[in-house]
Amino acid sequence: MSEWPQEQLFGVRTTKGEATVRRLAAFGVMVILLLAVLAAGCGEVLREHLDTIRAAAALGNRDAQQLLGDMHMQGQGGVPLDYAEAARWYRKAAEQGSVAAQNNMGVFYVWGYGMPQDNVEAYAWFSIAAEQGFLGAASGRDEAAKWMTNAELSRAQGLAAEYRGKHVAPFTSDAK
Repeated sequence: MSEWPQEQLFGVRTTKGEATVRRLAAFGVMVILLLAVLAAGCGEVLREHLDTIRAAAALGNRDAQQLLGDMHMQGQGGVPLDYAEAARWYRKAAEQGSVAAQNNMGVFYVWGYGMPQDNVEAYAWFSIAAEQGFLGAASGRDEAAKWMTNAELSRAQGLAAEYRGKHVAPFTSDAK
């Protein structure tokens, strides 16, 4: 079994043992929260576990960051509706390779939710989400492209290449 690069865990350098414990703990928390959300009313469960979600997000757990972005986008779970705060959490998750957060960054940029509207940024985020198979991202990318000049499209494609190098989590397999 291959070990994840230390930098990808939570942006915190740790020993292998600490990294494994942190990864398992964060994964376990997110699985338990997901099951609880599915079993009960979403808003109430999120509200009950808000401190845990915030702690995991602060440690760099991209799933918790994505979830906190979703909560702010919808004003659920005891947090206010706040597009700027949602965008902040989505960006953190997107930069760690969360494909859903990358798509959400495209949506936020194309509509100007919580940030200035920017089709170049939208195209770049949609592009890397589409390349990783996120449903609907390709149509978002293509729609953003319709509103750009050739120079903007060229800039957007260059930005997508830059983001691909920085923010696409490498696929790793334990298969030998």
